Amino acid sequence: MSNINETKKRRSAKDGPEIKEGSAKARKIAALIFEVLAGEIHPAEAAAALEIGMQRYYQLEKKALLAVVKACEPATRKGRKKSEAKVIAESKITISRLERDLKRAQALARMTQKAEGIATIIAQAKKSKSKTGRKRRKPVARALKLAKSLRENCDANIAQASTNQAPAVAVTPNG
Repeated sequence: MSNINETKKRRSAKDGPEIKEGSAKARKIAALIFEVLAGEIHPAEAAAALEIGMQRYYQLEKKALLAVVKACEPATRKGRKKSEAKVIAESKITISRLERDLKRAQALARMTQKAEGIATIIAQAKKSKSKTGRKRRKPVARALKLAKSLRENCDANIAQASTNQAPAVAVTPNG
């Protein structure tokens, strides 16, 4: 026959976790704080049960809540951390792999367009003339023209500075 001491009652999820850590007084304080937070009892009742003042109760409550929040912080990673050089090397490998994948996808898209005849349609559209019979003008933004002239001026100034000559001022017409 089984002994009463040998049979152990199984805890269900409804019972909550069994906490055996801490002193009996600490567990009592924690239980009362959770009961107050759950709305079961008033803070004054908890303070009276602990035989402390209201201000001390609120100090204990704040300390307990701070401990709960701290316990919820994500754990720091233990072990060696990756060096920046290793992270950079891994990133370069990833970049090269993604570039290969991109080139492969672009080649596949070109082959698909060629097989479907889309590439020839696009090429014909580029070669075709407008409705008026004239060749379509390639649109060039004023900003691009200005950037091109600035680049040319900058290149000319660098070339002259390297030969130790006086820089020439380029004059461009306003357009």
